[in-house]
Amino acid sequence: MVNKNRDFIRGECENCGAPLSRAKQKGKYVCQYCGAVYYDNSFSGNDWEADVEIPEIPEKSQTDTIIQPPIIPKKKSKFNLIKVIGIGFIAIICMIVVIVTGESNGSKTNPSKNNQAIKKPAMLNQLPQAAKAGTSIAYANWELTISPEIDVDDNRIAFNMVLKNWNNNQQTFRYKPNTIVVYDDLGNTYQFFIGNCEPDIPYLDRQITFEPYEEVEFESKRSWCSRAYNLPLYSGVIPQEAKKIYFHLEQFGVYQNITFVIDL
Repeated sequence: MVNKNRDFIRGECENCGAPLSRAKQKGKYVCQYCGAVYYDNSFSGNDWEADVEIPEIPEKSQTDTIIQPPIIPKKKSKFNLIKVIGIGFIAIICMIVVIVTGESNGSKTNPSKNNQAIKKPAMLNQLPQAAKAGTSIAYANWELTISPEIDVDDNRIAFNMVLKNWNNNQQTFRYKPNTIVVYDDLGNTYQFFIGNCEPDIPYLDRQITFEPYEEVEFESKRSWCSRAYNLPLYSGVIPQEAKKIYFHLEQFGVYQNITFVIDL
């Protein structure tokens, strides 16, 4: 509490600025807020009627009473169980899809295991000089089948054949297009159709890498230059008198000097 023994002009506390009230003693004034006491020159110690009682400064309570709002329990969603069941069902479906996909990918990446179940044909000890188109010729762990059907369009003859690798390891198959000769039973020879290819393309080596037990289809195409499994077309008009077309392989991988006969 601060005591001031001097005259003052304004009835305000110099400490806090609150209004001053007269005490019971004449010339004595007290701050209503901070309790500071002031005296003027008229102070005599005699009592007079005080303006107001000096209020005590309330002490702050260590813990204020806070009214907590009533806790309202949350209602359990009636859909929780349905959600849990739905999520579990979706998880089971995902697991099944992953398992099935993994098995499918495994079968694709291991063609040898799938094909081992297929019975390997008996291999010939030596190649025949001629065979009928449509007959599979299995030799030296390869199997070749020439289609008995040919496609004729705009004086172009197209052929189709399938080659399978029966080796249990990767193999490279090589050939030159010019070693395939086509003629008929009347003695007419049909030249390969160059098209937009370079003139030397038929005389260059071609090679194809076969995976174990892999099968590749060879087919005559107009644009046959860029892919080793595309064969050239053959130009010419087949006479009505012709009864047979001969598809002769001079050197087609392991198939050498064998003629396939196609009935017209």
